[in-house]
Amino acid sequence: MASSPRRSSTYRRYEQLLHERLAQIDPRRRARLRALATAAGVGMAGFVGLWIAPIYLSVPAYLSVPATLLHGGLALSGTCIAGAVIGYLLQRRPARDRVWPVRRP
Repeated sequence: MASSPRRSSTYRRYEQLLHERLAQIDPRRRARLRALATAAGVGMAGFVGLWIAPIYLSVPAYLSVPATLLHGGLALSGTCIAGAVIGYLLQRRPARDRVWPVRRP
């Protein structure tokens, strides 16, 4: 089931508000969130670049080292993406609770 455009834009707005309010309340936590998001973006750019590289670069079949480096780079960038996303999700909940505290009756 595809997500509706309204739901997607609402989520982006919610994240935008979180970052705006967090900048005033806890700038260090916001910096950590932004650094993790940047790391995920860099990892994704590296992954996509390495994934499409064989289309543009021809490597002779007898050279196995470039293929090994390519696969290692894909694994490394995938690990970077996973680590950054997991770190972001772990940091996001405390940030959300700091910006919008839960009121218990």
